[in-house]
Amino acid sequence: MSYYNFLITVYANFIAAFPASIRWLVTLLIIVGLVGILMSLVRHYLIFVIVLIILVPFLIPVVVSFVHDLGVFFGNLAHILKLTAPPPSH
Repeated sequence: MSYYNFLITVYANFIAAFPASIRWLVTLLIIVGLVGILMSLVRHYLIFVIVLIILVPFLIPVVVSFVHDLGVFFGNLAHILKLTAPPPSH
């Protein structure tokens, strides 16, 4: 069972405990609570969110360069291993 399916199942079991006439209200309260928690987290970590937004575009070329250099390294390593591999025995 995936995490998404697990959450849906838990929510369905939870909401089934309430009468059908107020399920929309319970759902609305859950959504408002989750949005409030998210806003509180963003407000608390606002400086980190701003720094992340600013630094991510600068990190993309660094990551691309790192992945390219890693590919070159493993290509050279494969070439070296191919040259030093023992001859096949018959």
